[in-house]
Amino acid sequence: MPVMEPQESPRRRWFRQRTFGYGWTPITWEGWLVTLVLTLSPIPILILTHASLLGVGLVLLVVLIGFLFVAALTSWQGDS
Repeated sequence: MPVMEPQESPRRRWFRQRTFGYGWTPITWEGWLVTLVLTLSPIPILILTHASLLGVGLVLLVVLIGFLFVAALTSWQGDS
């Protein structure tokens, strides 16, 4: 009797390379959620810090970390 090997489900891609231009575009709800969260994340920081210099610095830090996160995510999740 043959032994059935469990099949790995194929990894679903969250992003794909753009047809025109550079970069990646979201293609699943997870990709769109990541894009939305990273786009809207500076707003509460600026509200909570009353748009002070510290708030602007935190926003820059969040944007940099978000950029690095998305770059890592797209290299892992995107098309090769």
